[in-house]
Amino acid sequence: MNNNDLTYEELKLRLTEAESALTAIRSEQVDAVIGAKDVYRMHLSKIEDALKLSEEKLDSQTAQSKRLTTKLAESEQKHRELIKYAGTGIYEIDYRKLRFTYVNDAMCQMLGYTREELLAMHPGELLDDEGRKELTARVTQWLGGEKPDDNVEYKLRARDGRILDVILYATYTVDEEGKPLGAMVIGHDLTARKKVEKALQESKERLELCVNERTAELNRKNETLKTEIAKNEIFQAELKAEREKLFVAYQKRDFLSRQLVDLLERDRREIGSALHDQIGQVMTGILIRLEELCELRAADGMPLASRIEPIQALLSEAMEQTRNISRYLRPEILERFGLIHSVKEFIDEIQKYFPGKIYFYHKGICENFKDGVKDLVIYRIIQESLHNTLKHAQATEIFINLTKRNDYFFLAVEDNGSGFDYDKIFEKTDPCVKSLGITIMRERASLAGGAFRIDSSPGHGTCVQAEIPLSDVDHRRQTIRDVAGTADVTH
Repeated sequence: MNNNDLTYEELKLRLTEAESALTAIRSEQVDAVIGAKDVYRMHLSKIEDALKLSEEKLDSQTAQSKRLTTKLAESEQKHRELIKYAGTGIYEIDYRKLRFTYVNDAMCQMLGYTREELLAMHPGELLDDEGRKELTARVTQWLGGEKPDDNVEYKLRARDGRILDVILYATYTVDEEGKPLGAMVIGHDLTARKKVEKALQESKERLELCVNERTAELNRKNETLKTEIAKNEIFQAELKAEREKLFVAYQKRDFLSRQLVDLLERDRREIGSALHDQIGQVMTGILIRLEELCELRAADGMPLASRIEPIQALLSEAMEQTRNISRYLRPEILERFGLIHSVKEFIDEIQKYFPGKIYFYHKGICENFKDGVKDLVIYRIIQESLHNTLKHAQATEIFINLTKRNDYFFLAVEDNGSGFDYDKIFEKTDPCVKSLGITIMRERASLAGGAFRIDSSPGHGTCVQAEIPLSDVDHRRQTIRDVAGTADVTH
């Protein structure tokens, strides 16, 4: 065994024996130990060193024990102060004497008693009958060796008579012999929370009552709504039937509109052909006969030429006007040379009678564009617009803008004339006083799947706009009109 592992008492015993042997050897009083003389001498210094080390170790342990004792005392003091000044009520109770052994300040403030008063009171004085029974049962249970529940709720009576709802968390204590003693208890005041819970419960009950009443009301409204839905379904069915009737009427109206426009165009062609082929030929024959009569003389010997020439002039003018009317009614030039050339030719003809200036701008359309439908619609709208301007507007300038963008023709015919009140004209009850020309233009644009619009106001001129799709469409676009709007026209 190593000398360092010996206890202090064992070292002291060996040292005593070594000192006795050493004394006997030195005095040579005992012959029996002479043989061990060298052994004692050899171990004497080691024993003394071990004894010294043991003494130093004992001193170190003694000092450490003192420090631990001091720290323990300080810790107990801090623990006591923490309990004393804690914000939650804390107390110690001795179950054998049924007395408080300690209460902190928070517990005193909670109940309204001083510390001395609480330490002198029996715990049952703070409880009602039910609480005292519960306390007696828990004390009996713990002192009998059976640990009660760690927490319990009591109703405590404060000094001012208030009843407090308190929950207690107990840590059970034992004495030095390990027998049940009492408990260290932490108490939380639940009075405010209980009031809130009670208020919440009452609110919940009121809410449930309101919900039940509201549910009943909603059920009544739901029944009413079902009745209204049934009525609405009947109305929707009737509305659908009326819509179908309206659609049929609209189709009939669309058919009649197409027939009207086709009939108008056919009549124009027939009248134009009659003027050109029949009346024109008759006038040409009359002119030829008049030229033959110019070579004859009258009975008085005077040549007839001087008398016939004024008639020839009138007849030539009538023939020119007849040809113009024929071209207007039957634009063969549109079929022969295309839209752009026909519009230019028509503008040149109108320019002879219009004292102002007509400007024509076109973009994105080839000169010989022919369609048979869309080109005729555009040509007729330009035709009607210019005639209306010459007849009513007293304008000095007319701007025609025709462009193609994204498979659409955009037409604008704008003048600086006197303008007119669109609503005043088209809201009259008598359809006979409405402008037939504008109605026909709108119908032409609509039947072509396009849109038609007029912007005009007194003193600010007029702008006729049309938007015609290049390709056929499956539905008719609604004709648009915006009197207050401003036309987007490039001059």
